[in-house]
Amino acid sequence: MRFGTACSLLTAMMVMAATVQCVPASATELYAGMTTQGAGTKVSLSQKGGTSTLWKDTTGVAQTTCSGASMNGEITKAGGSSETVHIAYTSVEWIGCIHPMSVISNGELEIHHISGTTNGIATTKKTRIVFVSTLFGIKCTVNAGEGTAIGTVTGGEEAVLDLSGVITLENGCGDSTLTGALLWTSPKGLRVEPS
Repeated sequence: MRFGTACSLLTAMMVMAATVQCVPASATELYAGMTTQGAGTKVSLSQKGGTSTLWKDTTGVAQTTCSGASMNGEITKAGGSSETVHIAYTSVEWIGCIHPMSVISNGELEIHHISGTTNGIATTKKTRIVFVSTLFGIKCTVNAGEGTAIGTVTGGEEAVLDLSGVITLENGCGDSTLTGALLWTSPKGLRVEPS
């Protein structure tokens, strides 16, 4: 009887330990100064001065380059001890692109805290963008699906979303690598912290 009780207790402790170890990986909150950025907080990003966003196919051939970007959204989940931060985009615009880009679905952004830093991994979801190559006349659709890592949010007085990821393209266009830098214009002084 004591052996059965000891085994049950040990099993329960192992399950609790595993659960505790899993929580910090997703525990994320956004701060500006000393203030937690809660649900409903407006968020804005724009192309960082002196940079452009480059889309290349996986062989390194440029698909399009954009000299500007504007993204606005709202925090829908503020994060916490057991969840990440979710931002729903209300508008997404790529500006000054070699091949014009048309946004079909704004999608959302999810941010996961990187342990030991004030930074986070950025994942985009449900974003769909169409561009037509003026060189070949091919219509390609960027499809982030249910989650594609697109870069790192680097916290600070001028927080930046450094774009670096591989995104699936529909219509037989293969995949696309994405590089660039977007500046968090609001809220200012953004940091990614554990909850």
